[in-house]
Amino acid sequence: ILLLVLPMTKSLRFLQDSCVAPLVFLLLLLAVPLHSRGQKYHFHNLTVEDGLIQSQATCLAQDKTGHLWIGTMGGLSRYDGKSFTNYTANDGLLHATVRAVAADDAGNIWIGGIEGLSCFNGKTFKHYRKQVQVTRDLNNTQQIAVRRDTVWWRVQGQLFMVAGGKLQYVPTPGEGGFVSAMMLAADGLWITRGANAYRYSAGRWDAFPFLIDSTETPPVIHRMKQTSDG
Repeated sequence: ILLLVLPMTKSLRFLQDSCVAPLVFLLLLLAVPLHSRGQKYHFHNLTVEDGLIQSQATCLAQDKTGHLWIGTMGGLSRYDGKSFTNYTANDGLLHATVRAVAADDAGNIWIGGIEGLSCFNGKTFKHYRKQVQVTRDLNNTQQIAVRRDTVWWRVQGQLFMVAGGKLQYVPTPGEGGFVSAMMLAADGLWITRGANAYRYSAGRWDAFPFLIDSTETPPVIHRMKQTSDG
Protein backbone atom coordinates (compact mmCIF):
# COMPACT_ATOMS: atom_id res chain seq x y z
CA ILE A 1 0.00 0.00 0.00
CA LEU A 2 1.29 3.46 -0.86
CA LEU A 3 -0.06 6.32 1.25
CA LEU A 4 0.40 9.79 -0.24
CA VAL A 5 -0.11 12.97 1.77
CA LEU A 6 -0.70 15.90 -0.59
CA PRO A 7 -0.82 19.59 0.48
CA MET A 8 -3.28 21.92 -1.26
CA THR A 9 -0.79 23.82 -3.39
CA LYS A 10 -0.14 24.08 -7.10
CA SER A 11 3.62 23.70 -6.74
CA LEU A 12 3.71 20.09 -5.58
CA ARG A 13 6.91 18.13 -5.68
CA PHE A 14 7.68 14.78 -4.15
CA LEU A 15 10.09 14.56 -1.24
CA GLN A 16 12.62 11.87 -1.93
CA ASP A 17 13.23 9.31 0.81
CA SER A 18 13.93 5.63 1.17
CA CYS A 19 12.87 2.83 3.46
CA VAL A 20 15.03 -0.17 4.34
CA ALA A 21 12.65 -2.31 6.36
CA PRO A 22 9.73 -4.00 4.61
CA LEU A 23 6.66 -1.91 5.18
CA VAL A 24 3.04 -2.46 4.41
CA PHE A 25 2.54 1.31 4.40
CA LEU A 26 4.70 4.03 2.86
CA LEU A 27 4.15 7.55 4.14
CA LEU A 28 5.18 10.19 1.67
CA LEU A 29 4.96 13.84 2.78
CA LEU A 30 5.42 16.35 0.00
CA ALA A 31 7.60 19.35 0.65
CA VAL A 32 5.56 22.36 1.71
CA PRO A 33 6.76 26.00 1.67
CA LEU A 34 6.97 27.67 5.07
CA HIS A 35 4.10 30.01 4.25
CA SER A 36 1.80 27.08 3.73
CA ARG A 37 1.75 25.99 7.37
CA GLY A 38 -1.71 25.17 8.51
CA GLN A 39 -2.81 23.92 5.10
CA LYS A 40 -5.13 20.99 4.87
CA TYR A 41 -3.86 17.76 3.39
CA HIS A 42 -5.52 15.23 1.13
CA PHE A 43 -4.78 11.58 1.89
CA HIS A 44 -4.62 9.23 -1.06
CA ASN A 45 -4.34 5.57 -0.20
CA LEU A 46 -2.85 3.78 -3.21
CA THR A 47 -2.98 -0.01 -3.20
CA VAL A 48 -2.58 -2.90 -5.61
CA GLU A 49 -6.09 -2.10 -6.77
CA ASP A 50 -4.73 1.26 -8.00
CA GLY A 51 -1.88 -0.46 -9.83
CA LEU A 52 0.90 -0.82 -7.23
CA ILE A 53 2.61 -4.06 -8.15
CA GLN A 54 2.67 -5.54 -4.65
CA SER A 55 1.61 -4.42 -1.17
CA GLN A 56 4.93 -4.85 0.69
CA ALA A 57 6.99 -1.79 -0.18
CA THR A 58 10.69 -1.89 0.74
CA CYS A 59 12.26 1.25 -0.76
CA LEU A 60 11.48 4.49 -2.57
CA ALA A 61 13.29 6.92 -4.88
CA GLN A 62 12.43 9.93 -7.05
CA ASP A 63 13.97 10.49 -10.48
CA LYS A 64 14.84 13.82 -12.08
CA THR A 65 11.43 14.05 -13.78
CA GLY A 66 9.60 13.68 -10.45
CA HIS A 67 8.44 10.11 -10.96
CA LEU A 68 8.46 7.84 -7.92
CA TRP A 69 10.04 4.40 -8.06
CA ILE A 70 8.78 1.95 -5.45
CA GLY A 71 10.55 -1.32 -4.78
CA THR A 72 8.43 -4.13 -3.38
CA MET A 73 8.65 -7.81 -2.54
CA GLY A 74 7.02 -8.52 -5.88
CA GLY A 75 8.65 -6.14 -8.35
CA LEU A 76 9.23 -2.48 -9.16
CA SER A 77 6.58 0.21 -9.69
CA ARG A 78 6.89 3.68 -11.23
CA TYR A 79 4.26 6.24 -10.23
CA ASP A 80 3.80 9.39 -12.32
CA GLY A 81 1.17 10.97 -10.07
CA LYS A 82 -1.71 9.37 -11.95
CA SER A 83 -0.91 5.76 -12.71
CA PHE A 84 1.60 2.98 -12.16
CA THR A 85 3.94 1.25 -14.59
CA ASN A 86 5.18 -2.07 -13.24
CA TYR A 87 8.27 -4.19 -13.86
CA THR A 88 8.90 -7.82 -12.92
CA ALA A 89 11.45 -10.50 -13.74
CA ASN A 90 9.56 -11.02 -16.99
CA ASP A 91 10.44 -7.43 -17.93
CA GLY A 92 14.11 -7.85 -17.09
CA LEU A 93 14.50 -7.55 -13.32
CA LEU A 94 17.08 -9.93 -11.85
CA HIS A 95 14.66 -10.91 -9.10
CA ALA A 96 11.14 -9.97 -8.07
CA THR A 97 12.29 -8.79 -4.63
CA VAL A 98 13.67 -5.23 -4.74
CA ARG A 99 15.66 -4.18 -1.67
CA ALA A 100 17.02 -0.78 -2.73
CA VAL A 101 16.41 1.78 -5.47
CA ALA A 102 18.10 5.04 -6.49
CA ALA A 103 18.13 7.44 -9.44
CA ASP A 104 21.19 9.06 -11.01
CA ASP A 105 21.55 12.40 -12.78
CA ALA A 106 21.36 10.75 -16.20
CA GLY A 107 17.91 9.40 -15.48
CA ASN A 108 18.96 5.80 -14.88
CA ILE A 109 17.33 3.80 -12.11
CA TRP A 110 19.55 1.56 -9.98
CA ILE A 111 17.92 -1.46 -8.37
CA GLY A 112 19.40 -3.63 -5.65
CA GLY A 113 18.12 -7.14 -5.20
CA ILE A 114 18.95 -10.58 -3.91
CA GLU A 115 21.04 -11.61 -6.91
CA GLY A 116 22.81 -8.36 -7.72
CA LEU A 117 22.54 -4.76 -8.85
CA SER A 118 20.71 -3.58 -11.98
CA CYS A 119 20.61 -0.37 -14.00
CA PHE A 120 17.44 0.52 -15.91
CA ASN A 121 17.71 3.22 -18.58
CA GLY A 122 13.99 3.36 -19.25
CA LYS A 123 14.12 0.67 -21.93
CA THR A 124 16.50 -2.10 -20.93
CA PHE A 125 18.12 -3.52 -17.80
CA LYS A 126 21.85 -4.00 -17.36
CA HIS A 127 22.82 -6.38 -14.58
CA TYR A 128 25.81 -6.54 -12.26
CA ARG A 129 25.97 -9.83 -10.40
CA LYS A 130 27.94 -10.17 -7.18
CA GLN A 131 31.23 -12.03 -7.60
CA VAL A 132 31.85 -12.16 -3.84
CA GLN A 133 29.36 -14.34 -2.04
CA VAL A 134 27.96 -12.70 1.08
CA THR A 135 26.86 -15.19 3.69
CA ARG A 136 25.99 -12.88 6.59
CA ASP A 137 22.25 -12.65 7.20
CA LEU A 138 21.32 -9.05 7.98
CA ASN A 139 17.72 -9.12 6.81
CA ASN A 140 18.92 -8.21 3.30
CA THR A 141 19.29 -4.53 4.17
CA GLN A 142 20.67 -2.52 1.26
CA GLN A 143 21.49 1.07 0.27
CA ILE A 144 22.47 2.60 -3.07
CA ALA A 145 24.22 5.96 -3.43
CA VAL A 146 25.21 7.54 -6.75
CA ARG A 147 27.65 10.33 -7.53
CA ARG A 148 28.62 11.09 -11.11
CA ASP A 149 29.93 7.86 -12.67
CA THR A 150 30.30 5.88 -9.43
CA VAL A 151 27.57 3.84 -7.79
CA TRP A 152 28.03 2.64 -4.21
CA TRP A 153 26.04 -0.35 -2.99
CA ARG A 154 25.81 -1.52 0.62
CA VAL A 155 24.42 -5.03 0.79
CA GLN A 156 24.31 -7.46 3.71
CA GLY A 157 27.10 -5.75 5.62
CA GLN A 158 29.48 -5.44 2.67
CA LEU A 159 30.36 -2.63 0.27
CA PHE A 160 30.47 -2.74 -3.53
CA MET A 161 30.90 -0.12 -6.22
CA VAL A 162 30.22 0.17 -9.94
CA ALA A 163 32.95 2.05 -11.76
CA GLY A 164 34.14 1.70 -15.33
CA GLY A 165 31.18 -0.51 -16.12
CA LYS A 166 32.13 -3.19 -13.58
CA LEU A 167 30.90 -4.21 -10.14
CA GLN A 168 33.75 -4.33 -7.65
CA TYR A 169 33.96 -5.51 -4.05
CA VAL A 170 35.32 -2.75 -1.79
CA PRO A 171 37.29 -3.90 1.29
CA THR A 172 36.41 -1.79 4.31
CA PRO A 173 38.64 -1.01 7.31
CA GLY A 174 38.06 -2.12 10.86
CA GLU A 175 37.73 -5.41 12.66
CA GLY A 176 34.49 -7.00 13.72
CA GLY A 177 31.04 -5.78 12.99
CA PHE A 178 29.71 -5.06 9.54
CA VAL A 179 28.93 -2.07 7.35
CA SER A 180 25.57 -1.06 8.78
CA ALA A 181 25.07 2.37 7.18
CA MET A 182 26.36 4.43 4.25
CA MET A 183 26.11 8.08 3.25
CA LEU A 184 27.52 10.19 0.42
CA ALA A 185 28.55 13.61 1.67
CA ALA A 186 30.39 16.57 0.19
CA ASP A 187 33.66 15.36 1.71
CA GLY A 188 33.41 11.73 0.64
CA LEU A 189 31.67 8.43 1.35
CA TRP A 190 30.86 7.68 4.98
CA ILE A 191 30.17 4.25 6.43
CA THR A 192 29.73 2.87 9.92
CA ARG A 193 31.25 -0.41 11.08
CA GLY A 194 31.58 -1.66 14.62
CA ALA A 195 32.74 1.12 16.96
CA ASN A 196 33.86 3.48 14.19
CA ALA A 197 32.64 5.70 11.43
CA TYR A 198 34.87 5.80 8.37
CA ARG A 199 35.22 8.34 5.57
CA TYR A 200 36.54 7.39 2.14
CA SER A 201 38.02 10.27 0.18
CA ALA A 202 40.88 10.65 -2.30
CA GLY A 203 41.59 6.92 -2.23
CA ARG A 204 42.00 6.55 1.55
CA TRP A 205 39.93 5.68 4.63
CA ASP A 206 39.94 7.84 7.77
CA ALA A 207 38.54 6.53 11.05
CA PHE A 208 36.32 8.43 13.48
CA PRO A 209 35.82 6.33 16.63
CA PHE A 210 32.61 6.52 18.61
CA LEU A 211 33.15 7.95 22.11
CA ILE A 212 31.93 4.99 24.14
CA ASP A 213 33.25 3.16 27.16
CA SER A 214 35.35 0.10 26.36
CA THR A 215 32.94 -2.06 28.35
CA GLU A 216 29.94 -0.93 26.32
CA THR A 217 28.64 -2.65 23.23
CA PRO A 218 29.25 -0.51 20.11
CA PRO A 219 26.06 0.91 18.66
CA VAL A 220 24.66 -0.34 15.37
CA ILE A 221 24.00 2.70 13.16
CA HIS A 222 21.34 2.13 10.52
CA ARG A 223 21.18 5.59 8.92
CA MET A 224 23.33 8.70 8.62
CA LYS A 225 22.23 12.15 7.52
CA GLN A 226 24.28 15.30 6.98
CA THR A 227 23.00 18.54 8.49
CA SER A 228 22.79 21.74 6.49
CA ASP A 229 25.90 23.14 8.22
CA GLY A 230 27.97 20.06 7.35
